[in-house]
Amino acid sequence: MFKKIALISMAVLCVILLTIYNAKAVNTKQLKIREETVCSDKIDGDLDGFLIAFFSDICYGSFIDEKDLNRVLETVNAYRPDLVIFGGDLIDTDEDDITPEMIEQLKEFLSSIDSRYGKYAVKGDHDRNNESILREIYDDSGFILLSNENRMIGPDADHIILTGIDPFAQEKPQYADLLNDEIHYSISVSHYPDLFSQLNSCSVDLCLAGHSLGGQIYFPLVNLLHRDYGCQQYYHGKTVKDGKILDITNGIGRRNSDARLWADAEIVFYTLKPSGQLNK
Repeated sequence: MFKKIALISMAVLCVILLTIYNAKAVNTKQLKIREETVCSDKIDGDLDGFLIAFFSDICYGSFIDEKDLNRVLETVNAYRPDLVIFGGDLIDTDEDDITPEMIEQLKEFLSSIDSRYGKYAVKGDHDRNNESILREIYDDSGFILLSNENRMIGPDADHIILTGIDPFAQEKPQYADLLNDEIHYSISVSHYPDLFSQLNSCSVDLCLAGHSLGGQIYFPLVNLLHRDYGCQQYYHGKTVKDGKILDITNGIGRRNSDARLWADAEIVFYTLKPSGQLNK
């Protein structure tokens, strides 16, 4: 009996050690490419094959370095996206700790991203501490920061309505007024996934969010015990409700610990297809 218990204990210990090793030494080096196809009768023929690149939570300043930025850059540009969207939290350090070198690295990274119809971003909760620097970086790298406002995107600039939601703005918008276009395919971007619950009466088709890092260390039941503000209701993966799709990316960076488990860093690519063209 003692020998059996010892063997079981050793096996459990090995599994634990292997899991820790994978979380810290293997998974942190991985960048997942997730490809999604979105089909809707609001997507016309001119948008057939329109490609959107979405990534979030760079968290530069904690565990992410210039090598990681280059890997993201090469991956995005290799796909030649029509539209690039960033979901917030570019920097994860106090303003006093941000060096000129970090600023230049981020400018070089963002300005080198190619996109046919523009590059857009929304503000993350950690971005609030560095707002002046953030705007300088975006302005100098060709990214447009959307704060509770819309942009028309597409070959004729009138095919997709892109809305950037800013829950940190002093004046809170009425989302039903902001998202009221029932004709065009509507994409909303918010750093906080939980804002999805406030969009029930809104005209929106695809909601993109980040913030949670997909759990970073993701255990489906254990993660129920503690979730950060903004991702307490919606935390990981995709949700479909009343015809609206919420997709939460795992993001790129890491916070608090240099580890990832069952929530690999990722870039998501969405290919738009008109209804009836899904298998063509």
